[in-house]
Amino acid sequence: KKADHDAVDHALERVELTEYADRQIGQLSGGQKKRAFVARGIAQGASILLLDEPFAGVDKRSEATITRLLRELADDGATILVSTHDLHALPALADEAVLLMRRVLIHGDPDEVLRPDNLALAFGLDVLNRGDN
Repeated sequence: KKADHDAVDHALERVELTEYADRQIGQLSGGQKKRAFVARGIAQGASILLLDEPFAGVDKRSEATITRLLRELADDGATILVSTHDLHALPALADEAVLLMRRVLIHGDPDEVLRPDNLALAFGLDVLNRGDN
C-alpha cells in the first residue's frame, strides 16, 4: 500500500538510510543494521521499543543518530527500554536507569545510578579505584 511505502520512506529518512533503501540487510554495516531495525519500529508505528546493546559494534555517527532518534521517539510518547553495558552513553540516552545484578540494585536518575559507589555494588570495589567510570 502507498501508506506502507510512505511510512518506510519516512523511517529510512529519519535513520539516515535512504541511500541504502534497495540494499539487503546483510549488505549493511553493523551501525546501519541497528539503524535499520530502529527504522522498522518507526515504520510500524511502534509505541514500545526494546533494544539490546544498541551501540555494540557501531561507529560514533550511528551511536549519535540512534541516541538522537530514541530521544525523539521518547519525546513523542514512545516507551524505550534499552539494555546496555555502555555506561558512558547512558546519561545522554536515558531519563531513568536501573542497575541490575541478579536483582534491582538501584533505580533512578542516570547520574545517581552511575555514581561510583552504586556501580561498585554491581561491578565490585575495583570500579572505585579505576576512575574511568
